[in-house]
Amino acid sequence: MTLVDVRNHRDALWRRARTLDGARDQARSPRARLLARQLRAASTPLDYQAVVAAPVWSGWSGDERRRLAVVAGAVLMSGRLASTIDGRLLGAVGLAIGEDALDQVLLLAPTDRPESPPLASLDPEVLQGLGAAALLAGLNEPTAERLGRDLAAPLLRLDAEQAAAARYHALRIAEATA
Repeated sequence: MTLVDVRNHRDALWRRARTLDGARDQARSPRARLLARQLRAASTPLDYQAVVAAPVWSGWSGDERRRLAVVAGAVLMSGRLASTIDGRLLGAVGLAIGEDALDQVLLLAPTDRPESPPLASLDPEVLQGLGAAALLAGLNEPTAERLGRDLAAPLLRLDAEQAAAARYHALRIAEATA
């Protein structure tokens, strides 16, 4: 490992730690940061192992994490999206995640598509709620609580395999279309 690799790794850990410690989130107002600092004492303390165990995407900005959640929601609905001819639905999803990401979701092989949950609508908030369920599944409760602060509330509980498939494909798509 080179010195540059070590520094990059350390920087990635610091980004994760800052995300998990919402009291320092610069996207929040000064009042919200103060409140977060006051409330933090009541939550589980942040330790090095929690930072190391946090997923790679936890070091991303809030906007990037929200977009990842929407992409993960689209991956969860990929079977339904690939079989529809509803241009309005595809257009709305394309606006939410980007046309390139939608194309990649539609190109997922049928064997790579997680089972689509039964939902009546697929607006961006619903997709983010589905994606949040996939992203937060399998994380310990304090980490999931901290990372879920700026995501839509998870809409449902997913089995581990379904959540892992959605996370895998969403990360691949989000990184390729960033």
